[in-house]
Amino acid sequence: MDRSDNPRAWFEREPQRLCQDIDDMFWHFPLFTYTIKDNAIIWQGAVQILTPKGKFQEHELRIWCYGNYPQTAPRVYRKGGFPPSGRWRPPHLYSDDSLCLFYPEDEPCRRWTKEDKLSTAVAWACEWLHAYEYWRRTKRWPGRQAPHRKRAKKKKV
Repeated sequence: MDRSDNPRAWFEREPQRLCQDIDDMFWHFPLFTYTIKDNAIIWQGAVQILTPKGKFQEHELRIWCYGNYPQTAPRVYRKGGFPPSGRWRPPHLYSDDSLCLFYPEDEPCRRWTKEDKLSTAVAWACEWLHAYEYWRRTKRWPGRQAPHRKRAKKKKV
């Protein structure tokens, strides 16, 4: 079968969506750049978050659009990641260190849908990073939270 008959990557199946994402990101976050790697589009850029102390903290982000995107949400990662465990590992992270930006079972207006723009994920990441900066100082996550499974505590040997 010819590759053109069965494109593998989402952006080969939906080239108009890729064009929309590029326009959207260049309009809202013009300093972000993208690359194509394997079957993914990877966006990279930095955002500045106002901390509770009134200073700006820069965070570099990587946004992976792959798999069944845009039906499934992009994965957003903070460059440098987070501690693998312990008291300094923030809540609201997936096991792969991507940011948990919404509760999948929420109503559509509060979670990712295929109609959302890529800049929405960046805006949600900024909101998450602001909460993270607050959590780093208070150990309390601000705002409304969805239920999460409790992390299994490691047994002391």
